[in-house]
Amino acid sequence: MPECAKPIVLTFVSYYLPGFKAGGPVTTIQNLVEQFGTEYKFMIVTRDHDQGDLDPYQDIHINEWNCLGNMEVYYLAEKKATVISIYRLLSVTPHDVIYLNSFFDFKLSFIPNLIQKLCCQKSPVILAPRGEFSAGALSLKSIRKRLFIGLFKLLGMSNNTIFQASSTHEKEDIKNSLNISDEAIKIASDLPVAVQNSYTRQGDADLMKVVFLSRISPMKNLQFAIQSLQQVVSPIIFNIYGPLENLVYWEKCEGLLSDLPNNVQWRYCGIAQPSSVRSILASHDLMFLPTMGENYGHVIAESISVGTPVLISDRTPWKALEEKGFGWDLDLDNQRIFAEIIDDCARLDPAERAQVRQKILNKAVAFLCTPEQIEGNRMLFEYSLRLKKRMSS
Repeated sequence: MPECAKPIVLTFVSYYLPGFKAGGPVTTIQNLVEQFGTEYKFMIVTRDHDQGDLDPYQDIHINEWNCLGNMEVYYLAEKKATVISIYRLLSVTPHDVIYLNSFFDFKLSFIPNLIQKLCCQKSPVILAPRGEFSAGALSLKSIRKRLFIGLFKLLGMSNNTIFQASSTHEKEDIKNSLNISDEAIKIASDLPVAVQNSYTRQGDADLMKVVFLSRISPMKNLQFAIQSLQQVVSPIIFNIYGPLENLVYWEKCEGLLSDLPNNVQWRYCGIAQPSSVRSILASHDLMFLPTMGENYGHVIAESISVGTPVLISDRTPWKALEEKGFGWDLDLDNQRIFAEIIDDCARLDPAERAQVRQKILNKAVAFLCTPEQIEGNRMLFEYSLRLKKRMSS
C-alpha cells in the first residue's frame, strides 16, 4: 500500500466492484471516486463476493489490498469479517476519515464505528445510511431495525459521527429516527453518471416498451407495477430486469404477471450487467419504478441520462418531474393514475416519443449534476477533515 499525500478516506461498503447486484451504493461510491479521486485517496473495504452470492470474485487478492486505478480495495473474506480483523485493518491502515455506507450493516458499519469509538481513534466518521431511514425501508424487518437503532443510541455512537443525507427529505428521516441535531447531518447528494446521447431505440417502434430495472424485492415494489399494468388497455411490452433478491416475493409477482391482460406482453430478462444498463434503458420508452423509497435512485438518473422518461413514486428525491419534462412522480395511494399515464404514453406515435426523448436529453446535463451537488460532496469531506484537526488538538 503506497504512501499518499492526499487525505485518505477509509471507506467501508457492503458490496463493491466488480459486484453490482447491490445496486445504488456500488454506483454511488464508483461515481464519488471518479469525481474526487484526484483530491482524496479512497481505500475501500468490502466483501469478497457480490450480494446474494456465495463464491468469491475471480482474479482478486482476498484479504489484502488490490490496486484498482486511483483507489485501493480490500476484499474481506466472510470468515475474516470479524471484530479482530476489522480492528487490525483500522489500526494498520493510515486514514483521515472513516466513511460508512450503511447504518444496518453490522459487520461493515456498526463494528468499524464501534471500534473507532472504543479505541479513541482521532478520526471522524461519516455515516451515509443510503435511504435506510425512509418510511418504506423502516417498515421492512421493523423490529430488528428498532432494536438496532436503540443499541446505537445506548452506546452513544453518534459522537463525532457526521451523517450524510442525499436530500432535505432524507435529512429529516435521519433526524427523526435517531433524534440527533441538524448540525450532525450534512446534505451531499449522490453524483450521477454523465449524459449519453449515443443510444438509439431498438425493436418495434410502434409498440411502446416499458422497463422495470431494479432488485426484485418488496422495497422496489414490482408488485405495484404489475397491478398497475393490469389496468392498462393499450398494447405494450413490459420487460423486467433485476436480481431475484426475494424469491417468495418473486413467486407472488409471477402469479400477478400471469393475470396480465393480453395487450401486455411481459418478459423477465434476468440481471442487467452494469455496462448494459443505459443501453437497456435507452431501448425502452418508459422506465417504471414505483419504489417505496430511495435516498437517490441511480437508475432514475441513468434513465434520464439517455432520454428515457421515468414513471416513479413520490418517495424519492426526484420531484416535480412532469413540470420539468422528465416524467412523473406520483402518490402510491392512487394506483389508477399510473395506468393512465402509461396509456397516455402508449398513444404517442414514434415521432412524438423521439421528440420527448430529445427534449429530456437537451435538459439532462444541467438537471442531473449541478456544481452545487459536486461542491456539497467536497464540503462534506472538508468538514470532516476540520473535525479531525479539532479531535487531534
